[in-house]
Amino acid sequence: MRPLLRTAPWAAALGWCLSVAMPAADLPAADRVTIRPEGSVGLMTIVGDVADYTADALTIRVSGGGPPRSVPSGEVVAVEVYRTPDHQRGLEHYRQGEIEPAVAAFQRALETEGREWIRRELYAELVRCHSRQGELGLAVTRFVQLVESDPHHRHWGVAPLLWTPEPIPPLLQATARRWLVSPNSAVRLVGASLLLGETTSRVAAVAELKKLERSGDRYVGGLAQALLWSTNLQTHLTSPEQLRLWEREVERMPPSIRGGPWYILGRTRLHRHEQDEAAAAFLRVFLVHHDDELLAARSGLEAALALRRLNRDDEARTILQELVERYPWSPPAQEARQQLTALSDAAPITPP
Repeated sequence: MRPLLRTAPWAAALGWCLSVAMPAADLPAADRVTIRPEGSVGLMTIVGDVADYTADALTIRVSGGGPPRSVPSGEVVAVEVYRTPDHQRGLEHYRQGEIEPAVAAFQRALETEGREWIRRELYAELVRCHSRQGELGLAVTRFVQLVESDPHHRHWGVAPLLWTPEPIPPLLQATARRWLVSPNSAVRLVGASLLLGETTSRVAAVAELKKLERSGDRYVGGLAQALLWSTNLQTHLTSPEQLRLWEREVERMPPSIRGGPWYILGRTRLHRHEQDEAAAAFLRVFLVHHDDELLAARSGLEAALALRRLNRDDEARTILQELVERYPWSPPAQEARQQLTALSDAAPITPP
């Protein structure tokens, strides 16, 4: 049997990957793309060879000849395309939480995969794996390969950006400083993110983010803008008017990059002691914009803690249970288990 992976935008948004193993006799002769054209309620299937798939459009060479057809990514409902056995094995290992075998399988798949858009998927999977392992340097290296392949790829949600400043190893600091002067704006963004928590490099990182904020690139510019918002948390109390403006800005960003910005909005709401609004912002990350799994887990925990401060323990318990189920490997899941134990005594949390 040959493995076939079905991927739909709504499945990606929920963090699902559906794999189907089909008998050779039942396999389509070529790739199959299901679309819903703008203004239509019906679905249409295009059969051919997917030549590229970016955040903006899917390009397919239609069976039977003729010029390649470009379909806006927003119209794509599902894609059925062949993945190599190593690629498929990597996905299965990842689903089972077997990260080292997944990394090995994805790396073998890269050695033989010639389709550039599928190679970008493999880079994204490796970013996820290394992030879960806590190997930030490796995750960033793979993400750099991803953006160098296509700055407007579909996988910006996995970007290994640091949304809360934290110390990084000296070797990674040196690498991040080199990235800060890269000709690639996305690489500079990653470098600036890593250096925001470093005293000696923070000024340079903030200066670079201010430049990137004015970038014409909607991904780089939006993320740089949100990273700059995070620097306000330690300096002053953000006004309600400013927060409303930020929320409008987030809604204008591409959906794939909204996770980090919503997390910063949640943290800002906490800073203002607005527990209900903070929980709502964190839940947007946990339930919708959760390609960055560690950030999603952290957001789920923050949402539950905010709800506990409001004495909404039943809602908090539901979120904590889902967090433990979805991200059992993560540090936030460890704290979530402790919170579930505490909830058995129904002890409310005193607001900070």
